[in-house]
Amino acid sequence: MIISLYIFSILVSGSRTVFVIALFMLLFQSLVTGFKTFFYRLSIVIFLAAILFYWNAEIFFGFSERFISGDTSLNYGGIAINGEGRSNFWDLILSRWSENRYLGNGIGDTEIIMSANFYTEQGHNDYLRLLNDFGILGLGIYFIFLISIIIRLYKSENTYSSIALYSVGGFLISMITDNTIVYSFVMIPLGIVIGMGLKKREVSEL
Repeated sequence: MIISLYIFSILVSGSRTVFVIALFMLLFQSLVTGFKTFFYRLSIVIFLAAILFYWNAEIFFGFSERFISGDTSLNYGGIAINGEGRSNFWDLILSRWSENRYLGNGIGDTEIIMSANFYTEQGHNDYLRLLNDFGILGLGIYFIFLISIIIRLYKSENTYSSIALYSVGGFLISMITDNTIVYSFVMIPLGIVIGMGLKKREVSEL
C-alpha cells in the first residue's frame, strides 16, 4: 500500500523519469515477490489515478501531456514521445564522441559543447556524457565498477543490501534521460546506501 502511494505521489509531481523508474522498480520487485503483488499494487495506483482524474483532470492531463506533446522527436513503436530536445542533444554528443572514440575528449567536454550550442550544459544522458568525456575505455571501466558493486550487493546478507540494489537500479535507469551523476543530492545518499549495503555484518547481528 505504501509503495503504491509513493508511485501515486510521483505521478502527481509530474516527474516522468522518476515515475518510469518507480514502475520499473515495482515490476522488478514482482520478480521476487510474485506478480500477484505487482498487480495488487498497480491496481491501487490505477484506482488512485482515477480518483485524481475525477477530482482534478487538469493535473492528470498535465502529466500525460509531458509525454506526448511539445518536442515529440523521440519515437518508440510508432508512438511519438516528448523528448524536450534530447534527441538534438544526443546527436551533438555522439557526433563529438566520434572524433575520439576510444579515449574520449576529456572530462567536462560534454558540458562545454552543450553550453556552446544549446541553452544548457547538460546532455540529459549520463551514459553519453561518460562516452564522450572518457571514451569506450572509460565507459567500460565504469560499467565494470558498477557490475562489481551489484554483484557484491547481491551476495551480501546485509539488511540494507536489497535497498541498495533497488537504489542502484533506479540510478542506472535515470542515467538514460537525466544528469544524475552531477546531482549531489542524489549521489551522496546513493553512496551512503551502497556503503550500508556493503557493510559486513557485526558479530551481534549473527
